[in-house]
Amino acid sequence: MKTLRSLRFVGLVTLAGLGCGEAPQAELAGASVQALAAEDCAAERDACLRDYPLFGLLTCPAQFAECNAANAGGIAREVASAVAEVAACTRAAARCVAEAGNSEGGGDCAVKEAKCVASVVDVELPKIVEGTAACVDSAVECVNSAESPADVAACGIKLEGCALEQAREVVPDEVVEVIDDVTKCTVATNRCIAEASSPSGITECTERQVKCVADSLGVPVPEVPLSEAVECAEEAANCALDAGSPRAIATCADNLRKCAVEVIDETDAPEQLSCEKKWTVCVGNDPLKFLQCAAELAGCRD
Repeated sequence: MKTLRSLRFVGLVTLAGLGCGEAPQAELAGASVQALAAEDCAAERDACLRDYPLFGLLTCPAQFAECNAANAGGIAREVASAVAEVAACTRAAARCVAEAGNSEGGGDCAVKEAKCVASVVDVELPKIVEGTAACVDSAVECVNSAESPADVAACGIKLEGCALEQAREVVPDEVVEVIDDVTKCTVATNRCIAEASSPSGITECTERQVKCVADSLGVPVPEVPLSEAVECAEEAANCALDAGSPRAIATCADNLRKCAVEVIDETDAPEQLSCEKKWTVCVGNDPLKFLQCAAELAGCRD
């Protein structure tokens, strides 16, 4: 199914708006923006021809023409970029399927395409199942029809919701509940960071993420500055989103606990001083003993 859809994209779903810029506000600025957009469209045409030297002879020039037409219509650069990126995801999936040559390999290609498209619309997908392919198809069509960055964001929300519904069909309810909670954590964190107006605000967002993910997995929040455990939370969230069974969720929770313990151990460990710091401390304790300090640190190596 993925193969047919991917090849159909080459022939029918054009790269309308690929690399095309925003409609200019002034004629002078417009000339510059349009020139840049034309170069982007040409680059996409060339990439299309490289990927599909046979089919591309028919489809790539048409795609180039539509790209320029979209540019003239003033499609936002963010939208054009998203269209270009999902097109690249689809082309990569088509190549992957052709190289795999078997159904099992094709399934791996579908997973890669799903993750690729999800990254374009900036969402995290739950465990990818067979039905997720239809969600990805719809997301590609949605992005290709988008007229604004808000439309692209809406495509991401739809993809995320569709993928979660598909996961519900094959994943136990208790696992879906955890996946749903972790997904909400991720969405809230992304929104918080987007709205943050200072580095301290971003730090607060990530600290909330740690607590949210830990609560979702039933793991006590580590007794360290939560910003130190962000990487642990991100790994645990990705683990939970890929989980397909209660045992897998339990493994994610256990990994989070272990990661938190390691962070605590690193936080409690005494600071490892560089040779320069050791010299500063030694001389600071007694400036008159600088010769003794020099002798003591003569063999020091960082």
